[in-house]
Amino acid sequence: MVHTQVQGRSWHLGLVHACTAYIPRRELWNDITSLHLDDLCIIGDFNVVLGSHERSRGATRQICPSEEFMEFIDDAHLLDIESSGFQFTWSTRRSSSGYIAAKLDRVLASQAFLDL
Repeated sequence: MVHTQVQGRSWHLGLVHACTAYIPRRELWNDITSLHLDDLCIIGDFNVVLGSHERSRGATRQICPSEEFMEFIDDAHLLDIESSGFQFTWSTRRSSSGYIAAKLDRVLASQAFLDL
């Protein structure tokens, strides 16, 4: 986590590469939420989707990780910043018959950060 001031305004920037395992990700969400930062931006690979709309196809994932990720975003008072370009940020890179893609990378920011 980087903390800095620009023109007298304080803000925090976090870079994330979340674990692919469910429990360590839950611990990361709890750790970030416990910081109680109002001026926060987090960028990175969260290794979880917000819902089936963020997956191209393939095996249906458990709902619980997506729900916990949504709860984390809400509890930490963050917003999922809309991105441009390709819809998915990760893929299996297999042939078209085995191709699966998902949006795992994103930017989350608080409204206070966006207002800077």
